[in-house]
Amino acid sequence: HESEQAQLEKELEESKKLLASEQGEKSELTLKVKAIEEELQKANLLGEQAIEDLSKKHEAKVSALEELLKKQTEDSEKALAGAKEKHESEQA
Repeated sequence: HESEQAQLEKELEESKKLLASEQGEKSELTLKVKAIEEELQKANLLGEQAIEDLSKKHEAKVSALEELLKKQTEDSEKALAGAKEKHESEQA
């Protein structure tokens, strides 16, 4: 009877050790998962920042092109008005 109890106590100790090591592995995995989640979060933030930066650059380029087009249109209108005046003065 005593040897049976000793056997059960031995199994209990082994189970406790196994459980402790499994819990250790589990907490290690939990830390790894948390680290991976943090990395993903950082990557997402960096991605969002990169998209925002590209959007700003794109908006700046579009704005610059609009200004250039506006200036060219004004210059063309001035040149056209000048040519029209010259033509009219030559007709007179």
